[in-house]
Amino acid sequence: MTTPTQIASNRQNSTLSTGPCTEAGKIASSKNAISHGLSAADPVLAYENRADYEKLVKDYYDEYEPDTIHQNFLVSQLAGAQWRLHRIQRIENAAIDLIIAAPGELIDTPDHKIAQRMLDSGGDPLPRLERYRASVERSYHRAKKELRLAQIQQIQDEARLRTFQTRQMKEYIHASANAPIPGYEHLEMEPVKPATRLRP
Repeated sequence: MTTPTQIASNRQNSTLSTGPCTEAGKIASSKNAISHGLSAADPVLAYENRADYEKLVKDYYDEYEPDTIHQNFLVSQLAGAQWRLHRIQRIENAAIDLIIAAPGELIDTPDHKIAQRMLDSGGDPLPRLERYRASVERSYHRAKKELRLAQIQQIQDEARLRTFQTRQMKEYIHASANAPIPGYEHLEMEPVKPATRLRP
């Protein structure tokens, strides 16, 4: 349980971190999420080929054949994660190119520009890219596991439904076969005894 002293301390600490105060700082901060596109909402960045992404999505749909809205969502998550993993690999390769490039050598591709921006922001971008890779891989495997469980659950639900429908049909046929003949309801019918074989 949080003590009154901890609450007061947390309130005092929160006044020390208020984010950027200047307009330039706010603009720079607002671009943090799009500096590398690894956490962007849309998996496809402006310089990437949307048709290639849509083909990847279609391949995933063909492989997993989702049947429900939830399964469709999970398949799109798988495709998006794989797309991001490819980007991380490209940016990682670009960062290594820039690290080993000769002084003044200009490599001018979008992936190299992203890697250069990460280098300019300070520190080694490779550990940061590795963290992103690990996060995206976890998302991929979590979605795949959830999709598998959802499809197994659907198969089990369909099997239970078929069993229930078969039982209902058998009960209906049995009730229909044993129902009194219309107009003869007042007669009591004796059950038919099975025929016995006579011994010679």
